[in-house]
Amino acid sequence: LEDFVRLGVERTDLASLSTPDLVSLARLVLRSADVGRDSVDISRVRALWDRLGSVEGGGEGDKAWCCAALAACQRASLALAASADRLTALTQPVADAFRAALVPTGKDEDAPAPGLKAAAIAGFGEEVARGAPVAVLATVLRALEPRLRTAAGVGPWDLAAPGPMGGVAGTVTVLATLAEVQGATFEGAAGPAVLIAAGLDGSEDIPAGVVAILTAAETDVLSHVAIRARAQGVLLASCADPAVFEGLQGLTGSVRASVSAGGDVVVRAAAATAAASPSASASASSPAPPCLILAAPTPSKSWALAEAEFAAGTVGGKALNLAALRASAAGSAARLPASVALPFGTCERVLADPVNAATSKTVAGLEAELKTWKGGGVPPQLAALRAALAGGLAAPPALVAEVDAKAAAAGLAPAGSWDGAGGASAAWAPVWAAITGVWASKWGARAWLSRRATGVPDAALSMAVLLQEVIPAAHAFVLHTTDPLTGDTGCVYGEVVLGMGEALVGNAPGRAAAFRAPKDGGGPIDFLAWPAKRDAWWSGGGLIARSDSNGEDLADFAGAGLYDSVPVGGLVQSPTDLAGDEVLWWGGEGPGGLGAGGARGALLGRLRDVGVAIEAACGGVPQDVEGVVTAEGEIAVVQARAQV
Repeated sequence: LEDFVRLGVERTDLASLSTPDLVSLARLVLRSADVGRDSVDISRVRALWDRLGSVEGGGEGDKAWCCAALAACQRASLALAASADRLTALTQPVADAFRAALVPTGKDEDAPAPGLKAAAIAGFGEEVARGAPVAVLATVLRALEPRLRTAAGVGPWDLAAPGPMGGVAGTVTVLATLAEVQGATFEGAAGPAVLIAAGLDGSEDIPAGVVAILTAAETDVLSHVAIRARAQGVLLASCADPAVFEGLQGLTGSVRASVSAGGDVVVRAAAATAAASPSASASASSPAPPCLILAAPTPSKSWALAEAEFAAGTVGGKALNLAALRASAAGSAARLPASVALPFGTCERVLADPVNAATSKTVAGLEAELKTWKGGGVPPQLAALRAALAGGLAAPPALVAEVDAKAAAAGLAPAGSWDGAGGASAAWAPVWAAITGVWASKWGARAWLSRRATGVPDAALSMAVLLQEVIPAAHAFVLHTTDPLTGDTGCVYGEVVLGMGEALVGNAPGRAAAFRAPKDGGGPIDFLAWPAKRDAWWSGGGLIARSDSNGEDLADFAGAGLYDSVPVGGLVQSPTDLAGDEVLWWGGEGPGGLGAGGARGALLGRLRDVGVAIEAACGGVPQDVEGVVTAEGEIAVVQARAQV
């Protein structure tokens, strides 16, 4: 039956079908796949398409429906990619094992006998995935998507960072992923560079000398990598048209990339520049000139601080901003989570405790090696430092007792939960693991590369930890109170996802919902994109240890995402159920709930009001605000910082 469905699709002239017929065909393929496969992901995609197909009046004449259908196409494509990856991972190792057993040791790999060529075996898993019955859905989506884009008035490009006016020029470098050039530089004779990177996960550092990144990966405007791109003046855009992107991958030499008035990226040949092959970063003996000066921390004798004790110099911007918001009128606009802080210098005091003498010696040795590192890329000492701090530190009893007392006073945990009669309790272990995980993130690759690029000595970076309650989220949001793409100070730009904010700021595959709202409420709220992410992260509550260094949340530097925040006990990941999202996806007015207004419009209006209130509380300085919306509709702000 599955083969019959596949054959029927493959023998059909899809170009001759109407858009409603293509939608019906997509639903048929999904129904067949759902019957034949035990997959929560495919079932949820099928439910979304069934509901979308049942919308009265939905079709090419309804722009909102076409925009929603585009998001459904992307959600389906992500499910197909995940299914293909799983099938490949299951079958490829078996094929490799067969060939290893059947080809005699020392024999030419491509010898005719026993008829197993290396190239054929290397692609075996991919061919299995390509031959799966559900894979034929990709053929239907390729026929449907261009029609939907035309009907919705949406081009193939999504802009995450516009770059400088007039565009940028550089030499093309084609990559499979942006991660390939972490630690490289394109400055001097090697740059500037225009990177064509098929993959991008949002955690990467943008190498020096890069002027543009054009990718096939959907990129959220408010993800960490997009914020860094805008701060560095780098053009960052994603292309949804495979044919257009394939053309970009074939480019060589020098090009000029610019953004048209309609929001599309235009790439043309330009005058020759130097070859843009990545080179090693400048050695540690010749660091970049300092361009970012970090404020020196103020030593504290306390192991932990209550919110009333937060002060400049002892904690970072996250803690200070939350305390300031609670004391202002903005504190009534949204819920603010309870928190305590482990101040600057706590990690160093823990290392100095005799119980950690061995770890302290290891850390000091690795730091000394790192100072003389002259190689390119990412030094191996970083991973060793992270392992030493995250797994080798013991908490002094006085620290456990003080954190326990301050957390109990803040309502984060009952008194004695962590500091028992016989010492630290079992419940303390995951809390301590989260705290040391934050400290260890000082030595993350992207953090270290960023410090090198900005001339910041490692010793100047000090890490405080904000121990904060986790508020269970139905949705998470990020707001910028000045439009990050246009610079319009009269509107709030926001993005929203299902579940916790990790899917958004970490740029998980798929688009977040996006909106733009005038601050004065005098005009309509523009709902720019329906959500299409495959994965959501969920929490039932608990605690999170947030990074709060003196090198992030600064008014003149985008340090977003450089240092880690670690949930205590972790989060639960699951495929998104967009068909069941009655607020964000289906909460609008009109047939099927796809229009403006309704529950969705009310929520976006409330988010706009929260952004306006926080900006006013911060002296009118544009703000970057992160928060969640609970299942009961309560809005909570988990952090706010100056928008760079």
